[in-house]
Amino acid sequence: MSLSKPRDFDAIRKLLIKQKKDFIIVERGRKKTVIISGQPRIYYNSISHNNSKYFKDATKLNLIRIVHAQVNKHIKSKGFLIDEVPHVFSSINIKKALYSTYPDGYCFYHVDIKHAYWRFAYLLGYITYATYTKYKDDPDYKLARNIALSTLSTKKKRKYYSQGKFINQILSYDICSWTIYKNIRYSTYNICGEINKMLGDKCLAYRVDGVIILGEALSIVKEFMRINKLYFKVIECQKANDFQYVITDSGELKNL
Repeated sequence: MSLSKPRDFDAIRKLLIKQKKDFIIVERGRKKTVIISGQPRIYYNSISHNNSKYFKDATKLNLIRIVHAQVNKHIKSKGFLIDEVPHVFSSINIKKALYSTYPDGYCFYHVDIKHAYWRFAYLLGYITYATYTKYKDDPDYKLARNIALSTLSTKKKRKYYSQGKFINQILSYDICSWTIYKNIRYSTYNICGEINKMLGDKCLAYRVDGVIILGEALSIVKEFMRINKLYFKVIECQKANDFQYVITDSGELKNL
């Protein structure tokens, strides 16, 4: 049984208490699961007001469940031992002093990794190829993809009831899921950081999943992305001032 309204979930909880049932409520982020006789019986997803309309489409909520199920399957297949990706580079490096040496109007490129976290979730073996390909290019599922991955990092709370009475609560941290979430992030940071290290002053900045580079380095970066099995888009830009640039095609002003 799946629920989305807090009053419905609370009514179920009160009914189980009245019936003096033994049960466990597992809370993780906005998700709650009622476990009875060792089996998950009731699922509840609390949706924020801003996202309530978006998640009226049940397939988006289902994507979160699919991702978590596939991650859990991967964890079990590895015997609950997940190798850690080293955190070599930071998520951002803006070279303001270097950028200021170029004149306004100077042309350069922003190379952006497409659906970076989702791609690494697949490349690292955490989600299946079918799941990856089905949702990777659909912008309508971008929020669901991001929530599915980000909620891997949330703490888990287990509330125990015996004969309808609350008896204990345990707050735990799923180290395997947390490691997987970090691995996805660090893999993304490390790619951009490695490009920055490789290019030196030919890289003006990088931020999480995109690098800002000089035109003479574009072919090098393209090849590096291909070698690492990453999809990307190249965006031509022009310097507006020492702190901002303009996307050539759209005229949109962006902060460095």
